[in-house]
Amino acid sequence: MKKKRMVKIMGKVTNEIAKKWYLDDQAGKIILQEAGLFKHIASHAEQYESIESLNYTMDNMDSVIKHPDFVFYNTTKNGIEYYKKLMENVVVVVTPTKKRELYISSVYPVDKLKISNRKSREFSEIKKAKKKMEKELLQKYSNEIQTSNN
Repeated sequence: MKKKRMVKIMGKVTNEIAKKWYLDDQAGKIILQEAGLFKHIASHAEQYESIESLNYTMDNMDSVIKHPDFVFYNTTKNGIEYYKKLMENVVVVVTPTKKRELYISSVYPVDKLKISNRKSREFSEIKKAKKKMEKELLQKYSNEIQTSNN
C-alpha cells in the first residue's frame, strides 16, 4: 500500500516578495508543510526558550509566512527567509524550486542580531538576486536560440 503524503498549505509567495527579490517565477506558488518537517524542527528544539515557545511556533508557522515582520532572500543558500516575532523571534525558511509548490525547509529561533544583519545586507542581496535572475534568463534564451538554430 502506498504511503499517504501528509501536507498542509501554509501560505504562498506573494507577488510583492517575488518582485522585490527577483523571484518572479516563484510568485503565487503555494508553500506547504510536510509531516517530515517535525523531525527537522526537533533538531532545533534546544534552541527555543521554552517548550511553549516551540509549540507556539509550530502552531503559527502559517502566520509567519502570511504576515512576516521581514522577508529576506538568501542568495547563497537559495532560501526565502520569513522572520516574525512570536513568543520569540523565529525564521521560517522556504527553498525556491522549479516545482509547482514549495516546501518549508527549516524553522528555528533567531536573535535580534541576525535579523539586524539581514536587514543591513538587504540592498546588496537584492542586487545579487537581480544578477542571478539576469544570468538565468540569459542562459535560458541562449539555450532557446541554440535549439532553434539546430
